[in-house]
Amino acid sequence: MQSNRRVLSLIQIGHDSGEADHTGTHLAHGFEMGDATLCDKKLRLLVEFREATASFSSRVADMASLTGRIPLDEFALLSRFATEAHKKCMEARDQFYEHLAEHGC
Repeated sequence: MQSNRRVLSLIQIGHDSGEADHTGTHLAHGFEMGDATLCDKKLRLLVEFREATASFSSRVADMASLTGRIPLDEFALLSRFATEAHKKCMEARDQFYEHLAEHGC
């Protein structure tokens, strides 16, 4: 007997622009009905969390690659961008986990 399983794959599709901040996300849902139900809000919040995490990671990578190569005032600006991206990342994480706790999905 085949067990019922829900399969979710997040496939990131880059747009033709080639810019790191201009990527799209395609959600492909394949699932068999079982005891797990598909929650669109959960998936949306998870994608937002993933995108915020990627943005934060990119900002930190920018800082690392430019350390010692740019003036301190420009580095401070990069640091501020990273701090803002971190804040958005934590907000997205909190929204995702709050939804899980409230909705039970």
